[in-house]
Formats: sequence, structure tokens, C-alpha cells
Amino acid sequence: VWDLGGIPCKHACSAIIAQKLVPVDFVDGCYSQECCKNVYRGSILGTNVPSLWRHALFVPLLPPNFGRGAGRPSKARRRDQEEPKNKGKKRSGKQPMNMKRQQPTVRCKKCGMAGHNARSCEKRKEKDMNTLSQNQSQVTQEVDNSPLKRAFDTILERKRARAAADIGKRKRAKKATVGTKQSSQVSVHYAHLIIHLCITNSLLKPIIFNHISLTLIQSFFQNPTLLPPVISHEEEDEELQSLCELIDEYETPKVANQPGPTLYQQLQSSMQSRDEN
Repeated sequence: VWDLGGIPCKHACSAIIAQKLVPVDFVDGCYSQECCKNVYRGSILGTNVPSLWRHALFVPLLPPNFGRGAGRPSKARRRDQEEPKNKGKKRSGKQPMNMKRQQPTVRCKKCGMAGHNARSCEKRKEKDMNTLSQNQSQVTQEVDNSPLKRAFDTILERKRARAAADIGKRKRAKKATVGTKQSSQVSVHYAHLIIHLCITNSLLKPIIFNHISLTLIQSFFQNPTLLPPVISHEEEDEELQSLCELIDEYETPKVANQPGPTLYQQLQSSMQSRDEN
């Protein structure tokens, strides 16, 4: 390193210091200040710009055309003619021997068979699985017999019983609503029949049909009303209204139109009330 770089290496420095000398004195002269000054003593003149260059009579040369060749580009470098064509380098001298690892056959300590150890033994795995299953069964039995599990089961049973009772109540309520709907439909059907009878018969006997309709409606309704029944047929509305007007019970009260007091009468009454006060 000292011969190539001109600076003494650590081994040379240790030897120089052992001789009680200075290592800087053994550095090459190219690293000194005098050498650097001698290099830059002369002046370096500048060059002209390309526009000031002298033009020649010849045609300027162009760079060669570069194009990608056909096929896959090669990754290997181009060898020189003197280089050998074989890729591998021949080793000089004796070739070393390829030694393989030699070790005795492995025997299992659990079953005594050759070719595997105790960690990869199948019998050991089977035993471990059996012990795991037994431990799990014991744990599950202990959990099932624990007081916490019993309390949880009782809570679940209560919730299931309540849910079953709620379902029964809902079914009974549903049946009751269906029965009331059917009875109301039957009662509405009978009411329609009564109205048809009232319309088809003569209008000279409204009181008789009114009493018959009231008795039938009281048999089907617990709280009968005197309001006119609702009819779904639009064509029979006018006939029913005319029938209701003839019946006294369905007749709306009428008030006679009487003329109010005049302005003179209002003033006279107000003056009389003031005199009385």
C-alpha cells in the first residue's frame, strides 16, 4: 500500500515510530505544497466558443445509426479473441474432494425405531391426542356440574317458558280477533239485509221496519246506536237518505227561521235597560 499510494500504512507507521522517526517525512513528494504550486505556476488559456471555430470545406460527419437488433439482447459481455471460449476457469493443481456429512442413524427414544426422533414420533402424537381429549372431557364435565352452569340453565329454562307462554297468548288473541271479525262481518251482512228490506218494501210502513231493524241490531250488537248505518253501495245512498228523512227517530231537528230585531228595536231596548239601571 505504501508503494502504490505513497503514504505509509499502519504497519510502516508503527515501525517508523519504533525507530523514533516522524512518519510525515516518509510521505511522497507529490503530496507537498511545493509540488502543487509548481503544477499551477503556468497560466491556462481559454478556448473559443464553437461559433468562433473555423469552418472547413468538408461535409460534417454524422454519428452512426443505432438500432436495436433482432431477437433477445445478450446479457454476457463480448469476449476478446485471446480469451478462452470455455466459461468455467480451470483450477491448477489438485482438485479438492467433496466430502459428505456422515452421522449415525437416528433412533427414537419413545418407540425405539430408527429413522425418526422422539419429537416426530407418531405414537407420541397419538398419546398426546388421547390425553388432550381426556382432559377436555374432564373439563367439560366439571363445567357442566358447576353451580354457575346450573344457574345459567335455570335462567334459560325460565326464558323459554316465558317465550312459550307469550306465543300461546298471541295465538289466543289472534283467534279472538278473527272471531270478532267474523261476528262483525255477519252483523254487517244482516244490517245490509235489513236496509235492502226497507228499500224494497213500500215507504208507507217505516215504523214497522224501524222496530224490526232495532230488534235485530240489538241481538248482534251489545251497544246499539240510532245513527244511520253505513252502506257500501253508492247507488242506494239517495234512497236510504229519503227513507231516513221519513222516520221520526232518524229525522234531524229543524228550527223555524224567525226575523231578528231591527236597529230601532235594538236601540230602544238598550235605552230601557240604561233607564232601569
